[in-house]
Amino acid sequence: LSDKDQKLDIVALSVQSGLAMPIVLSDGLLPGEPLSKKTKRESNFPLSLLVKGMVVRLEEGDCTVPIDKERILVCIGRDANGDQDAALQAANKSLHAQLAVAAWPQALQRNIVMDLDAESPGTLSLPRLLASDEGRRSLNMSLANFVQVTDVDVATLA
Repeated sequence: LSDKDQKLDIVALSVQSGLAMPIVLSDGLLPGEPLSKKTKRESNFPLSLLVKGMVVRLEEGDCTVPIDKERILVCIGRDANGDQDAALQAANKSLHAQLAVAAWPQALQRNIVMDLDAESPGTLSLPRLLASDEGRRSLNMSLANFVQVTDVDVATLA
């Protein structure tokens, strides 16, 4: 998550008409795909999974083989001062912000950008998650064809 040259794609299965269909969240565009089509494709990703991902802490995850967790945490590394906890917090914030960006179009359509988690009201604000990612230097998002977008909605991205 801290290496901007590495991409994070996530796939979930959604059952539609009795068929399991993959839904891909891609860190970037698929070959030949315009940004507006990416937004439409990702709009079917289960919002409940995105919410879970926005509150998870990487260091609290488990692995089937215990040594793998240690290796993963070592790969996350340390910050410039050699602090692994700070590096983990930066990785968590990066993950949460990336998932917030993916959830934004769905949240905008449902008018829940400022308060995403219905089960824990007041705990999950997409602008706050995005702003907490101090390593983020750019944002690429299409809100084309969203008739409900207002100036206030756009301002929440600033």
